[in-house]
Amino acid sequence: MAVGAGAASLGGSLLRIPAAWSQSSSVEIKTSDLSGLKLLQGAGCNVLAMHGDDGALMVDGGLAANADALLRAVYAATGNDRVRLLIDTHWHPEQTGANEAVGRAGGTIFAQEKTRMYLSHTVYELVDKQHMKPVPPLPKEARPTKTARSTGSLDFAGRHIEYGYLPAAHTDGDSIVFFRRSD
Repeated sequence: MAVGAGAASLGGSLLRIPAAWSQSSSVEIKTSDLSGLKLLQGAGCNVLAMHGDDGALMVDGGLAANADALLRAVYAATGNDRVRLLIDTHWHPEQTGANEAVGRAGGTIFAQEKTRMYLSHTVYELVDKQHMKPVPPLPKEARPTKTARSTGSLDFAGRHIEYGYLPAAHTDGDSIVFFRRSD
């Protein structure tokens, strides 16, 4: 994750070692303050969280094995007891691990349309030059319920948040999330 001059660009890297997808839920999550946003590290990817009046906002959700620890850290960092909006920056498992818990609790999951497509079907990911690993679809409750095709914006807890589609980035369904009033 790169942070600078008012932007938070979010994404992750292609995992080449499948064992990294099954980290322990006893993982330690480190929280840092970024001008009202909270950066949470240690759940499988960098996660941003922000307090909202009726639930937190999260950008990305770490690995599924770390979802409980991550959500506890988000609640502690934001003062919320639920996630109202989760934005997936792409479909890889290290970004979408909290989707199921957030979706089952009634939170909205937002992503680029291609990300929803990938999360709804089995996808084969390259492990090394000779092997593919199937990534099964997420349960219906864990899939994005709102999508976007290109750029746009939304307001959350009095902050204007912009998002955009990056068709030739880490995956062909990547999104960038921009918090204009953040340093």
